Amino acid sequence: MGRPLNPSNIRNRVIHPLLRMKGLPTGGNHIFRRFRMTWLRENSVSPDIERFWLGHANRTVGDDYSMLKKNVKFRKQIADKIGVGFELPNSIWASVVPNVPKMAVEQAEQVVA
Repeated sequence: MGRPLNPSNIRNRVIHPLLRMKGLPTGGNHIFRRFRMTWLRENSVSPDIERFWLGHANRTVGDDYSMLKKNVKFRKQIADKIGVGFELPNSIWASVVPNVPKMAVEQAEQVVA
């Protein structure tokens, strides 16, 4: 299959141009974590789900006892309710090129056809 996308390529080719186009300051990939934390707190998401979604460790024994992490249905309901906090313009997807060998793309096209 293909190789993972290099984070610096995503940042330099996609994120920074979009931010400049919107007149926003540029930043690294960590801006997504900061934005997500702010969005979750603005929407009063439970702190244990917040830590779970951001990959932080439990802080208290109560966090260990909480079963919210295992309740996928509940987490999906919260995610649907609060959304992601932004919308991507359709034109962005035109500039994203799959990082797979040409042979794999041709095989996939044959399967679809």
